[in-house]
Amino acid sequence: MSPKTATDEQSRLAEQITKLAAAHDLTLVPVTPFAAQGAVTVRMDIGDMTAEAFVKLAATSGQKLFYLEATRFDIDDLEEMHDPDDADHSDDAAQTEAQTELSRKMRALSKTASRFLGWPISLEAAFLADGVPHFWSTDDATWHQELQEALRGLQPDAPGTDDLELSEAEEERHIELLAAELLALPAFRAATSETGRRRVAKAHIATNIDQELPERELDHIRWRAISHALDAATVEEQRQYSGAEQRLPELAREIAADPAYRAARTAAARKHRVRDHLIGQADGYSPPGRLVDLLLDTMSSLPRSSDGTTAQMLPLPD
Repeated sequence: MSPKTATDEQSRLAEQITKLAAAHDLTLVPVTPFAAQGAVTVRMDIGDMTAEAFVKLAATSGQKLFYLEATRFDIDDLEEMHDPDDADHSDDAAQTEAQTELSRKMRALSKTASRFLGWPISLEAAFLADGVPHFWSTDDATWHQELQEALRGLQPDAPGTDDLELSEAEEERHIELLAAELLALPAFRAATSETGRRRVAKAHIATNIDQELPERELDHIRWRAISHALDAATVEEQRQYSGAEQRLPELAREIAADPAYRAARTAAARKHRVRDHLIGQADGYSPPGRLVDLLLDTMSSLPRSSDGTTAQMLPLPD
């Protein structure tokens, strides 16, 4: 088929769907739900939808809760600018001089980077619609991209990796394996925020990912694997605690009978024991703070034993 005889039927169909959606009072979202590790999410970035449009989408879907989180540049990020751990300590004068110059440049970059401590690297917003998490994120800040580019420029490429190319199937395999590894980490599951899970993921990947992969492949695999694992963890966490508030009396009696809880002597210790008990029952996922507070309130109304602890309720006789 020549360009002269080709027709753009996909654009016409997209235009038709847009008009039909508007005619039926449907809000059109420019992406489709994504399924990975059994979790269904909708993930967009600033290129798909403006911040104003995403907030309007949440309002249109009838939401009352809207989430916003900033990933900030912190001391852990700054440490990446320090001297590389695998520095070559060769006695060769030329190599030693080159290493000294590299160390000087790394210190200078670290000093520059320290100006940005506490600045937001990126923003992520979210809301739930019909039980499906909808995420929206920005690109990394320009200053952070420039720092990362400068850091990559100072780090020599691993020998023999320049010509490596992964097929799409190989890349997907690496992503799925890494996402599964992250989901299996107790610390990743138990983290109480996405920022916390990102920290756990970053620490794990730094020591476990295949460093023989090309840098451009590594960046892409890291980003997608973490995104997949975060989405799956969010959905599983919600599933684990779905309906828990409707079972408050039952859960309160169950926790009150736990020896670890009964041994706690301070309010802070009792709160920790409630969390520990719930985590143990929810495949390692931390409970929502609201659920812990409601449980503690419910438990405060249970009968007390002679030693001041909450008494275990005995079953009624037949």
